[in-house]
Amino acid sequence: MSEVPTTSYVLPLTVVRRERTLPQPGRVLVRQGQQVNANTPVAEANLHPEHVLLNVAAALGVDAKKAASWMSCEVGERLMKGDAIAASPKGLFRKVFRSPCDGEVVLVRGGLVLLKKQTEDTTLQAVYPGDVVDIIGNRGVVIENTGALVQGRWGNGKHTFGVLRVMLKSADEEITPDRMDIALRGAVLVGGICRNPEVFTLAAEIPVKGLILSSMPVSLRSAARKAPFPVMLVDGFGEIPMNSAAYDLLSTSDERDVVLHARPFDFYTGDRPEAFFPLSGAGQAMPPMPRELAVEDLVWVCSAPHPGAVGHVVRIFAEPQNFPGGMRAPAAQVRLLDGQQITVPLANLELVR
Repeated sequence: MSEVPTTSYVLPLTVVRRERTLPQPGRVLVRQGQQVNANTPVAEANLHPEHVLLNVAAALGVDAKKAASWMSCEVGERLMKGDAIAASPKGLFRKVFRSPCDGEVVLVRGGLVLLKKQTEDTTLQAVYPGDVVDIIGNRGVVIENTGALVQGRWGNGKHTFGVLRVMLKSADEEITPDRMDIALRGAVLVGGICRNPEVFTLAAEIPVKGLILSSMPVSLRSAARKAPFPVMLVDGFGEIPMNSAAYDLLSTSDERDVVLHARPFDFYTGDRPEAFFPLSGAGQAMPPMPRELAVEDLVWVCSAPHPGAVGHVVRIFAEPQNFPGGMRAPAAQVRLLDGQQITVPLANLELVR
């Protein structure tokens, strides 16, 4: 029975390529081959334009036909505040209608003019330091770099770049409010299980740049979403110790530069929240593509009674297996790192590579 599990990568050295794109066409600000840092603007666009409808005929006190004949602007023309939009013929009592703001003419019809106000462009940052290896039209870029990668299961949608500070000494340690210290200002913290929403409040007051947690109760999701910094859960919701693969990599990365991109997990695209540690040096292989589960694969158990456990697949059953509650499901036998062997539904396994 074939099964392609979701895959989370925990890689000490790999090459990543990440797209950074605008939600609509704009202007790309860098060139292919250029090196960028995390804060480099790579593209910009006016994502929130404002429009002003001007009734020129009413303002000049004439009918629409006459106002149309007095128009001095065209569609696509850029106007400065005070530029003439329409004017009566020269004479003693000449009437002039002027633009109330900077903007672009997008419609001229009868005695009406639609003006798109000039507003501040939204800038897209690189987020990932590295080399621009491709330009995606007028939408964005592809950035490539070498480094270590740890992917998680949930993120609050924010991103940052900073220095990692490891706060846990064991995979099942809890991060508590009393450990939030001013000495952590500006750092990206690695904590364990978070049970207290006060952690987010105090972290924002310090402030820290980001939080990487093993897990937290689902009741804290709202607090994590409101945090002004990125939050990533390596092992998801609950009270789950950090899986050994991620713990080993993160706990040995203290004081390393890190990109924390806590983007939401997208089942269809494979995008996940992740921590990336850029490293100068020779490139390595790209992360392998998702594939069918196989014997000897390293997997992560994402359900009770062994949430967060890591082990190797020793058998993939040809037929669905029985589980408590009357459920039958495709399953595999997994040998955990402590030697215990368990049977787990394939839907509750995640490939670790």
